[in-house]
Amino acid sequence: MFEKTETSSNAIILFYGANCAFTKSYIDQIFSKAQPNDILLIQYESSLVEEIIDMARNRGMVVVFNASPKLPTDWKRVGPVDWLLVNQGEAQAIIAEGSVHEWNLKSLNQIQGKTLAKNIVVTLGGKGAVALASTGKVISVPAIPPIAHVDTTGAGDAFAGHFLATLFNGTKIEESHIGRALLVGSAAGSLAVGIRGAFTAIPSSNAVQSHLQNSSKDKK
Repeated sequence: MFEKTETSSNAIILFYGANCAFTKSYIDQIFSKAQPNDILLIQYESSLVEEIIDMARNRGMVVVFNASPKLPTDWKRVGPVDWLLVNQGEAQAIIAEGSVHEWNLKSLNQIQGKTLAKNIVVTLGGKGAVALASTGKVISVPAIPPIAHVDTTGAGDAFAGHFLATLFNGTKIEESHIGRALLVGSAAGSLAVGIRGAFTAIPSSNAVQSHLQNSSKDKK
């Protein structure tokens, strides 16, 4: 469920239902065919999140934790993940020390120090997105202007899906590859805010590429 605000943003209201009924035996069954370097993407919308992350890490999988929605987190219990994806509010909650006005090397290092994540991505809404790579390099991209402002529900999911699909579409992740993935993710999120709903708002790869090309033409 979501509650739309007067600013076209939303406040997510979770009813866990079946997602909260995960059992250890069920998770064991799911992971029975997992292989090293397989990718786990997990959010705070199910039970046994920390246990699932542990199981994936022990199997040599690539762990991507989208720490959403914003919940109190024991980062020592979560342990190090390969990629941490958060929005501004979630990133601010991790630092929990005043208000961050600029997401730069200092503030991103604070997140890394508290979470031990190898790579960090912070989505910035209308300001684009920024990443701290495991090399220590900060990579940022501007926002892609949306076609329309209808509903922000699903924008983060659209970003995550397209970002990761682009990021892992190859054998080796270079810093330039991260920048491209951020840009594609931003374009996907930009399209998603123009469509009402969550799952229905996730754009296709073709739509995202077309949106990127059109936004590039508009800048010339």
